[in-house]
Amino acid sequence: GCWRAAAELFSPRFEYVEIPYGKTKLPGWLLSPGGSKPRPTITLNTGSDGQNIDLYAYCGQAALERGWNAFIYAGPGQGSSLYLK
Repeated sequence: GCWRAAAELFSPRFEYVEIPYGKTKLPGWLLSPGGSKPRPTITLNTGSDGQNIDLYAYCGQAALERGWNAFIYAGPGQGSSLYLK
């Protein structure tokens, strides 16, 4: 809940997305520096039991500073996909 509230304070806001996966959906966030021009998008995943939102501090902010989009998600058996579903 805290991350969702914080995501709305960024400018532009981070967009919550759900990725269809079998009978469930995986949570993700699309971070964009804004504007409508095409730009590189980097996909970020912890690859272990870390939280997907930790990746904002590790990589997401750097992507935005470079004018890139960043897509952060929790894969099957990771983070909120594991403990909420």
